[in-house]
Amino acid sequence: MSNTYAPNGNWYHRIQTAKGEDVYVHGDEVEFKDGALIVWRVKDDGTRFVNIAFAPGQWANIYAASVMDGHAVAVDHWDKNDNKETGK
Repeated sequence: MSNTYAPNGNWYHRIQTAKGEDVYVHGDEVEFKDGALIVWRVKDDGTRFVNIAFAPGQWANIYAASVMDGHAVAVDHWDKNDNKETGK
């Protein structure tokens, strides 16, 4: 895995904190350990460095994000589901 062009990681992620803040971060690997969220950078020699980590309860969600606009790269579209029976 070459980090020549992406020195902080080859992938881009959006992390939402428990307070609703959005954090955009580069990394090569994402790890979930005992409720913590850890984003790693992996150098060509296999050495791993923590780019950012969140303690359990400090993060709400994460997805792979587009570097162009920050939207989820794996989602084609997301339609709001209005439940007409309950009015919600």
